Amino acid sequence: MKKGTLRQRVAEMKYRVNSRCTKCGECFYVCHVGAISETPEGVKIIESRCVGCEECRDVCGENAIEEIMETAREDGNE
Repeated sequence: MKKGTLRQRVAEMKYRVNSRCTKCGECFYVCHVGAISETPEGVKIIESRCVGCEECRDVCGENAIEEIMETAREDGNE
């Protein structure tokens, strides 16, 4: 493993809603940037709006919001 700063190793943090979601709406109400929407496929987090405050995770009684960490390769390809 090559060494580097955390900023170099971590491209970005993302979140997703898993199958435990009951569509209760609590995450919609707590998200102050409007990053959560309901689609025909289910509840989704809009990555371009999400600021990573994790308030949606804190309020979710089903633990349906998961954090995903993606790492970038040094050559710039994912």
